[in-house]
Amino acid sequence: GATANITVGAGNTNDIRYQNPDPSTPSAKVKSICSDSATNLSAIDYDNINVDWTRPQTIDSIRDGLGADINITTSLTSLSANWSSSFDQESGIAKYWYCIGTIPGDSNTVSWTSNMDSLNITQTGLNLTQGQLYFFSVRAEDGAGLKSIKITSDGQRVDTTQATTGINNVSIENLNFKVYPNPAKNNINIDYTLTQEASIKWQVTDVIGQVILQTEDFKANGKYTQSLDVAALSKGLYLLNITTNGLQKTIKFIKE
Repeated sequence: GATANITVGAGNTNDIRYQNPDPSTPSAKVKSICSDSATNLSAIDYDNINVDWTRPQTIDSIRDGLGADINITTSLTSLSANWSSSFDQESGIAKYWYCIGTIPGDSNTVSWTSNMDSLNITQTGLNLTQGQLYFFSVRAEDGAGLKSIKITSDGQRVDTTQATTGINNVSIENLNFKVYPNPAKNNINIDYTLTQEASIKWQVTDVIGQVILQTEDFKANGKYTQSLDVAALSKGLYLLNITTNGLQKTIKFIKE
C-alpha cells in the first residue's frame, strides 16, 4: 500500500510515544522504501515529525496598564495591559491572544485578537463607558496551535473625573505652588513661592498609594521651579503630594 497509519500517543502500543524534547528537535522520523517485482530497492525517503500534544504553560500574571497594575483609566478611547511570558517545551510559543470584556473572561468589547509575540497591548479606537469596569484576558498559542488556559486581569474602571487639566494653583500655609502641564508627557513642573523659609517634601504615588517617586525634606525660600521627570511612568492617573510644615496638598495628574 502507498499509505500507512502512524499512531501517536503516550501508550505503549503507539508508534510515536514521545513529544518533541525541544522545539528544534523532531520527536520521530518516518521512513519509506519501495521494492519492485525484481526485489530492487529504492532510495530511502523520510519525513521528520514534530509532535506536541501539551498546552502551553498558563501565563503567570496579567496587569492592567503598561506597567504596574492600575485600577483606573482616564481614557474613553483606549485600554492597555501587559503580561508575563508563557513557555512551551515541545514547540515554543508562536503568539499571544487577548480580548476585552465588561465581565471577567468575556470578549464583548474586543473579540479574541492575535498580538503576535508582544507581551503588551494598547487597544485604541474604543467607545468606553464612564464608570464601567473592563477586563483583559490573554492566552498563549504554541507552534502546534494549542492554546493555554486563559488568564484574566482584575479590571480597570473608566473615570474621566479623576484629574483636572491645565495648570493647578495651590496654597499651603506660607507656600503657593503651581503644577503644570497636566496632562504631562515627559516632565511635571512645580513653581514654588514661599513668603518665608519652610521645609518641603514631594511624593508621586499611583492611585492605590504605591510610591513611585519622592524626595527627602528640603529647605526652601522665595521663588524657584523644580522639574520632575515622569517620562518613564506608564500612562495613567497619578497623585502628586506636596507637604510643608506637616500640612499636605494633593494634585491629581495624568501621564499621557
